[in-house]
Amino acid sequence: MSKTCPRCGEPGMNEDPGVNALSRRDNKTYICSPCGNAEAMYDLHLALVRENESRWLRAWQPEEGEER
Repeated sequence: MSKTCPRCGEPGMNEDPGVNALSRRDNKTYICSPCGNAEAMYDLHLALVRENESRWLRAWQPEEGEER
């Protein structure tokens, strides 16, 4: 019988914890592979949003002596 994922509650975790994904939230809880992928994609999305937001803010900052 497979273990239940603590993140999503679905069965399907491997009995060997090293085969499952290590959660990025606490770096000690093993979760199922789909949840591991979801956490990675969420973190990637946040990183891209932050990068684009900082570019946008720099583009809209007025130069010294310039008004907007």
